[in-house]
Amino acid sequence: MLTRLGLFLMWLLHFLPLAVLAPIGEGLGMLLYLLGKERRRVARVNLTLCFPALSEPEREALLRAHFRAMGRIFLEHGLLWWSSKERLKRLIRIEGIEHWEAVKDRPVIWLAPHFVGLDMGGVRLSCDYPA
Repeated sequence: MLTRLGLFLMWLLHFLPLAVLAPIGEGLGMLLYLLGKERRRVARVNLTLCFPALSEPEREALLRAHFRAMGRIFLEHGLLWWSSKERLKRLIRIEGIEHWEAVKDRPVIWLAPHFVGLDMGGVRLSCDYPA
């Protein structure tokens, strides 16, 4: 039931302009920060291990920024799933497309980090270059 509610929320909110959707997503991220005690603990441990030179307030700022970004990304995936191609083309810009244009008729292996940009870029490319 919770999954369906989340999907419905994503679908409903995808109609909003990105300038409205983004702060709602960041607010959702802060709610997840407040409610996700175990996730916060794991993230704090990871940040301490990865960034020992940072002060505790600096790591806490990173942690909060992460949760805000996570909430925003969650809602922005609704845009990817349900928006029209025209809207996606307006919202997602790909830099360096000329490099793809130069080799698009040959086999290409894409190397990309598994961040939200991978999803956004793939969906945006599929608008102009369907499989």
